[in-house]
Amino acid sequence: MVERLSAIVADDEPSAREHLAALLDSLGVRVLASCSDGMELRDAVAQFSPDALFVDIEMPELDGVSAVASLPLARRPLVVFVTAHDAFAVRAFDLEAVDYVLKPYRGERIARALERVRRGRANPPASPSPSVTPGERFLVMTSGTIAVIDEREIDYVEAAGNYVRLHTAGRHPLLRETLRAIERKLDREQFARTHRSFLVRLTKIRQLVAQAGGDYAAVLIDGREVPVGRTYRDELLARLGGRGKR
Repeated sequence: MVERLSAIVADDEPSAREHLAALLDSLGVRVLASCSDGMELRDAVAQFSPDALFVDIEMPELDGVSAVASLPLARRPLVVFVTAHDAFAVRAFDLEAVDYVLKPYRGERIARALERVRRGRANPPASPSPSVTPGERFLVMTSGTIAVIDEREIDYVEAAGNYVRLHTAGRHPLLRETLRAIERKLDREQFARTHRSFLVRLTKIRQLVAQAGGDYAAVLIDGREVPVGRTYRDELLARLGGRGKR
């Protein structure tokens, strides 16, 4: 039996509030409160302790991002931002929102957000060690959804014209960025150039295989292959052997 979640909805537009609350109710969610601004949201969270918040961003008195940020982290519910604007995505994900839904949306999109809430409740994040620095996160717009790619998920990066493709175990989104700019953002202890068009996570490389003409290919743990250009081969070998770290 699927767990019945509880939620609070916050939006300054009554019709938007009512529509989202009705949709959540139809998906089996107990809507504990419906709020018109950030101040009401804070009071409702303190009163009801819901599992999740579905929050608009641009609201009077106190905007959605500021309202969520003001909640004590230890008691903060999982957050889904529901907004007509994508300009606030970075701020939203800095608060570790589980999803960012752009208006107008369909019922299936809210259902997917609820699945992320359930996964978040089943797998709460561990408290980070003080010695661990959070990695870079990349926001990629795909079909009205903003996908979040954590640096720790990336196996390798491939240049693709005016874009780069971020290759993870299950996703391969395009990001409008140059390979050089991505290289500056990634942890240089973890990634190395293997080719003018490729950056690879060192720990994912299983072996190097000689190719015709004196080139090599880096074979990853899962069997995928990435080219190794002659210009980068010696430095790559040194780094794989534990030397020459930048």
